[in-house]
Amino acid sequence: MKRIASAVALRVGVEPLRAKAQNIDNPPIQGKECDPCWCEILQGPTGWMTYTNVVFSPESPMCLGGEISIWPVEDWRRSDAIVYRFECALATTNCPPYNHVVQCPEENWDEKDRCIPGWITNWWVLSYPGYSGSGSGMAVRFTPTNCGSGSVTFYGEWRNRNPCDFNEWIGGGLVSISTNFTVVNVDIVETETNVCACGVASFTLTNTCGEVTWEVSPSEPGGPYVNGSTVIAGTNCGSWTVIARSTVNTNCFDSATLKVFAVTDLTPEGLSRVGPDELPTYVTCPRTTNAVDRWLRVTATSCPSVAPEESCTNLPSCWQISGGHRTVLTGNCTNRLAVDVDLSQRGVHMVQATAGCSSKVIRIVVPESATLEIRPAGPIANLCDFHPVLSSPRVVEMFVTVVPNVPGLSLYVEMASINPDTPDKGQLYGGPLLYDVSNNRYWGATYRPKHEGVQNICATDPYLQDQTVTFRVKCNEVAFGSNSLTVISGFHYLISQGMYQEAIRFVEDKYGIGALGSPSYDPNLPDYGATSVIGLVSIGPAAFDSENLLASTLIHEQVHANQGIAARYAAGISVLLYNNGNRTTLVCPWSNLELEAYYEEVVNFQRTCLSQADQNLVWDSVQYYIDIKAECGCD
Repeated sequence: MKRIASAVALRVGVEPLRAKAQNIDNPPIQGKECDPCWCEILQGPTGWMTYTNVVFSPESPMCLGGEISIWPVEDWRRSDAIVYRFECALATTNCPPYNHVVQCPEENWDEKDRCIPGWITNWWVLSYPGYSGSGSGMAVRFTPTNCGSGSVTFYGEWRNRNPCDFNEWIGGGLVSISTNFTVVNVDIVETETNVCACGVASFTLTNTCGEVTWEVSPSEPGGPYVNGSTVIAGTNCGSWTVIARSTVNTNCFDSATLKVFAVTDLTPEGLSRVGPDELPTYVTCPRTTNAVDRWLRVTATSCPSVAPEESCTNLPSCWQISGGHRTVLTGNCTNRLAVDVDLSQRGVHMVQATAGCSSKVIRIVVPESATLEIRPAGPIANLCDFHPVLSSPRVVEMFVTVVPNVPGLSLYVEMASINPDTPDKGQLYGGPLLYDVSNNRYWGATYRPKHEGVQNICATDPYLQDQTVTFRVKCNEVAFGSNSLTVISGFHYLISQGMYQEAIRFVEDKYGIGALGSPSYDPNLPDYGATSVIGLVSIGPAAFDSENLLASTLIHEQVHANQGIAARYAAGISVLLYNNGNRTTLVCPWSNLELEAYYEEVVNFQRTCLSQADQNLVWDSVQYYIDIKAECGCD
C-alpha cells in the first residue's frame, strides 16, 4: 500500500500511544501476588516501510523563479499476525500464563496501531548551484536563485510497535531515495533594443542554463526574423517581442522589446512640393541674413514615433539626419529629427534622413539669380492718345528665368527706378508671376508706358526726354535680377522706326497744324522744307531734328502754301534773278513771301516751344531777307 508522505508525517507527529497493561485479551491481575510478571514476544511484527519515488511540483525540469516542492512517495505493509506471551513468576490460579495473538487484517481497527509500522525520523539533503544543505521532514520547499542541475535525497528511519510495550519501537530500518532535478532559466539582459530597418539586433543572455531558441512575435512579411541566434530587422517599422525559449522546458522563456526604426517622412516647414520629380523638390525665395525667417526647419518623422525632446536618447545610433546648416536644440536635447537650412545661402541644399535601409531625401532650391527679359526690348513710345498710331496701349511683357530653373516660386516684378521721373510713371502689373512649364520660365508681368499729351511740347519736358525705367525681380523682398527699358517720346519713336510721314502727321495732330499743301517727306530735300509753285509742301530730313523744329517748319510751309500760286510763281522768278546777280525790285516778291513765313514762325515760338538755338536761326533768316529787301530797294 502507498500513502502520501504528508499523511505519514501527520501520523508520526502524534504522541506515541501508551502500552496497554490490561485489555480485553488479558485476564485481570489480582493484587500483587502475581509479581513479577513479564511479556515475551513469540512472533514479532513483520511490517515494513520504504520510499518508491520522488514527486516534484512543478515537475523537473522546472523554471527558475518560483517555489519548488519535493517530497517522496512511501510504501508500507502492515505486519502479519503477532503472538506474544504474558506470564508471571508466581504462577497461581489468579495469574495463569497467557498467549496473545494479534491478527492484523485491514478491518482490525482495534489493533491497527500494533500492526502498522511508523516513521521514527525523516530528513533530506538538498544540493543545487549556489546552495547545499539539509533539513528535517518529509518534504522540502525552496526557491532557487540559480539555474542548473541539483540533487535531493530523502532519508527515513522506520520501526514497528513493541507488542509487549506499546511505547517502544522495535526492529525497523533506514531507507533513502535520491534523485536529480534540473532548474531551467532564460534571462535576457536587455529589456528593449532599438535597431534600424534591415539592421541586426543582438541580445545578451545571463544566468541562462541550457540551449535556447529565438523567435519574434508577431511574425509578418517584412517584419524582423530570426536567423539562428541573430535577429534581423526587416523593412517594416514598429515594435515586436523577441522571445528566447529554453529547449529543455519550453515553458521557460524570457522576452524583450525590439523596436525597428524607419524614416516615414521628411518635410520642410511651410513649403509645398513642386514638380513630379522622383526626388522631392521644394523651392523658396532667398532671405537676407537678418530676416526673421532666415532658417528653414526640416523635420523627419520616425516610425515608431519619437518626440523631438526625446530624440537624443530614444533614437538608435544608426538613425542619421544630414544636410542643413545647423542642428536643432529642443529643450536640453539635441533634436536628431530635425536640421535647419540657411535660406540666405543660395543654391541647392540636400537634406537626408536615414535609418538603415530606410531613407528619405529632399532637395531645397534657393535660386541663385534671375534673368529678367523684356519684350519688346525697347525703346518703346509714350502712349499718345491724340495720334492713331500711338493711341493704342503699347504693353511690354516681362519673363523671368531663375537659376536653378524651378517652378513654385512666388515672384513679382517691381519698378526700381525711373529717370527722369514723371508724375505718370506708366502702369506696371508685377505679379505674382506664373510658371510656363513648356518654356521653363515665369511670366505675367506687364508694363504700359506713360501718357504723352498735347501739352507736352518743350524739349525740356521730362515726358519728351528719353526715360530709363528699371525693373527688378523680387522674391520674398529679396531682389535678385533686374533689367531696364527706355521709354521715348512719340515723335522720337516714329523717327527711330523710319516713319517720317507718320511723324509729320503726329506733329500736325499734336500742335494743331493744318495739312494745307499735303506735307510729305522728301529724303532728298536739302532744306528744312519747300513749297512748290502749285502749293505742294515737301519736308526734308533737317526738319526732323525735333518735333518743335518740324512744327515750326510746317507752320512756315503752311504760310507758303496759302500765299497763292501767282505769288509763289513770282517768288520763284525772284529767286532766279537774285541768284543771277539781279539786285532790283524784281527780287522783292521772294523776300516778302519768306519774311511773311518766318514772321509766322516767330509768332508761334511759344506754341512750338522752339529751342533758343532754332529761334536764333529763324531770326537770322528774318534778318537775311530784310537785308535783301534793303539791298534791292524793296519797300
